[in-house]
Amino acid sequence: MESPLIQEIYEEGKSNDKREVLLMLLQTKFGDLPQSINARIRRLRSEKAFNRLLKQVLTANSLGELGFK
Repeated sequence: MESPLIQEIYEEGKSNDKREVLLMLLQTKFGDLPQSINARIRRLRSEKAFNRLLKQVLTANSLGELGFK
């Protein structure tokens, strides 16, 4: 059985990977991101929020459609 610390480290690693993929997709699609959006994504911790944004970026036509102003 894994310790809570090991599980926490594992989950943080998954979040970091998703964060980097999300930032790469956003930058590829919309160009350089404003610092405020970059910071907001770096503060994300919710797996559900990452998954939602990763799906939405595929069809979004603007950062506004993703909830970024």
